[in-house]
Amino acid sequence: AMAAGLGRIGWSGHLISPRYGGGVKLVSVVTEAELTPDGMLEEELCLRCMACVRACPVGAIHPSRTLAFDIDGKTYEHGYFSKMRCLWGCSGLTKEGGNKYAISDLPIPTVQDERDMREIMEHYAPSYDARDPLDKVLRRFTIHRPCSFCHMVCHPEDRRKA
Repeated sequence: AMAAGLGRIGWSGHLISPRYGGGVKLVSVVTEAELTPDGMLEEELCLRCMACVRACPVGAIHPSRTLAFDIDGKTYEHGYFSKMRCLWGCSGLTKEGGNKYAISDLPIPTVQDERDMREIMEHYAPSYDARDPLDKVLRRFTIHRPCSFCHMVCHPEDRRKA
C-alpha cells in the first residue's frame, strides 16, 4: 500500500493515509484493467508521537525496537509489532493492561518468534475452548472486531488542516 502511494507506514506498522490518518482498511481488487500507478507518497505522516504505543492495552507495539523493510532500494522502519500480543488483545482474549475490550482473560502465550503466524495460530486455534462462556456465545453471533485502538488515535491529517 505504501509503495502504491496510498500512504505511509507509521510507527505502529500500519498504513497512515494523508486524508484519513490511521483509520483505513485495506482490501484488494483483482483486475486486468490498464491502470496507471501513483507515485509513492514521500511526505512522512508519522510524527513518532507514540500515541499508538500508549493506546495499545497489551503492549503489542514496542516504543523503541524497530523493524525495517525495503521499497525500491530504500530502507524504511517502524516500531516492532508483536502479532501474538495484538491477536490476543484484539480478539478479546486477555484483560492484560486494563484491556476493557476483553471478556475472556487468558494469559498471552510465549512463542519462539512473535512474527511467525503458524506458531501463533497453534496457540490461537484452541483458545476458543478456553474462552469465557459468555465470550463463546457472543462470538457465535458476531464477526471478529479488532480493538483498533492504535488506528483510532493516529490523526496526522488534522495537522495538515491547521
